[in-house]
Amino acid sequence: MTRNGVNARPLLVVFATLDPRGNKIGGIETHIRHILRNHPAETDLLLVGIDEFGDLPLGQPQAVDFAGRAITFLPVAYVPADEARVSASRLMRSTTLRFVAGGLRHLLALRRLVAGRAVSADLPRVEFSILPALLRVPFVLTVHADLAKASVTDSLLKRYGAAKRWSEALAFATARHVFTVNEGIQAALVAAHPGLAGKSGVLPVPVDTGIFTPAPFPATDTFRLVYAGRFDEVKDPALMFETVAALARKLDNRVEFHVIGSASPDAFPEFAAIRHLTTLHGPRDAEGVAARIRAAHCGIMTSHTEGLPCFLLETLASGRAFTAVRLPTFEAHVVPGVTGQLVERGTSRAETATRLADSLARVWLDIRAGVLKPEVIAATISGLSVTAIFARLFEVHAAIRRGPKSAAPAAPEVARSRDPASLKSAPLTPRG
Repeated sequence: MTRNGVNARPLLVVFATLDPRGNKIGGIETHIRHILRNHPAETDLLLVGIDEFGDLPLGQPQAVDFAGRAITFLPVAYVPADEARVSASRLMRSTTLRFVAGGLRHLLALRRLVAGRAVSADLPRVEFSILPALLRVPFVLTVHADLAKASVTDSLLKRYGAAKRWSEALAFATARHVFTVNEGIQAALVAAHPGLAGKSGVLPVPVDTGIFTPAPFPATDTFRLVYAGRFDEVKDPALMFETVAALARKLDNRVEFHVIGSASPDAFPEFAAIRHLTTLHGPRDAEGVAARIRAAHCGIMTSHTEGLPCFLLETLASGRAFTAVRLPTFEAHVVPGVTGQLVERGTSRAETATRLADSLARVWLDIRAGVLKPEVIAATISGLSVTAIFARLFEVHAAIRRGPKSAAPAAPEVARSRDPASLKSAPLTPRG
């Protein structure tokens, strides 16, 4: 459909350090894939991303099929998969920096693709805001974690804090709308940047309940733990490995630890003690992650800080228990006797590992006794489907494409996840 020689269909431009042909794992990557898979049928989608395989000409648009959806992919930087999936320790190896530099290098190609179109952009990171700002394309920014805490726990951000603050100032000043993934992050962001009060809101993290579905627990005498993600400093991998070791001592080694993702745990000395208990599955697509989670009994996380991880929601949607160090964003979803256990971080790593191992042992007893039920666990997050949550995101994009005088629509009544505590004694209802 064209008008005066220009494509009249609306265009959504997504900026992300992602190759749609790859299987990089992470919360932001899952968010982007939700957009690619679920964007409105009447809207064209352009993904500005990275080439992980080195087989595409940079700055040249490519027609790509993603989960049955036709999208346009513009690679602007070559970042090999093994580099894209780990955190950089040096600035010049940063995937984010290489992506932004590539975007600037191919800005003319971007201008040609958006010229004359009714266009909006979607950003998952503040560092990318320079690109739509130079293109004069209105954009929506989604903040996935507490930026202040991330700067404290990320070693690279500690060293280049001034650049991070500059990126935040530009992003928040130029964004047409800013979403955060929960109320806590939203409150902290508005407190630090009062100007966001009138143009921000909460977009809860969704889960694809068509892919992540409950199934009976595996019938085995070995307790299977699963973790999907990276081993960044903020994830506290040393604590995770010490916890698995402590649990193995309690359960006479009847423990398996399954890891989904590309990062290698061998760099951590604590991993050696559980190497024989661990299976590294490497990166997987969404269906592969779902299958691996369903083959386990319980998910585990030991992070210092998180927004609301996709892995948590995917684990619960699969009807699997979850045990983690207590974080405010986890409390509504991880409930003792219903979905799993949360543990307070102790004064030492050893103390926390012991607490987590004790809680995991209790979860294992509850699973074997039939106290924890997959259908009940999955029902606790049934209101967080991608369709329900992302309708809000796409409405905001449509509104800002209509022009600066078109305010973002009022937030619709999004179905909330059912209160886990209210499900503790709820009878199971057959799913129709």
